[in-house]
Amino acid sequence: GRAATVLDAEPPGQVAVFGDQWIYPAFGERRHLVPVRLDRDGRVARAPIGDAMEPGEPTVDPRTLRANLDAAGIGLVVVVHLPHPGRSPERPGQHAALASQPDARLLYEDSGVAIWRLGRSR
Repeated sequence: GRAATVLDAEPPGQVAVFGDQWIYPAFGERRHLVPVRLDRDGRVARAPIGDAMEPGEPTVDPRTLRANLDAAGIGLVVVVHLPHPGRSPERPGQHAALASQPDARLLYEDSGVAIWRLGRSR
């Protein structure tokens, strides 16, 4: 779909995924994006996630989350939040944190996926 098309158009680099952890997005036919598993605060995860559906709400402020993503070498973030009956429509807190950052650009959003580019526009 459209989200895959947007990801295919991005330059090679590392991508983080927040949200529904049991969903492993396909990162395009070029295989040019390398997924990096992070904790809820944007740091490289050091422990298994087990059977948690989501990474949990961030425990740091948005600027610290953004700095952690930068330190992890992340230039692209995918937030996956699939609609489900009885589930809150709210995306994980990382989505709102990115929306508050001046160098985060929303490339795509639909009911289940949001794609953010971090840093200066290319």
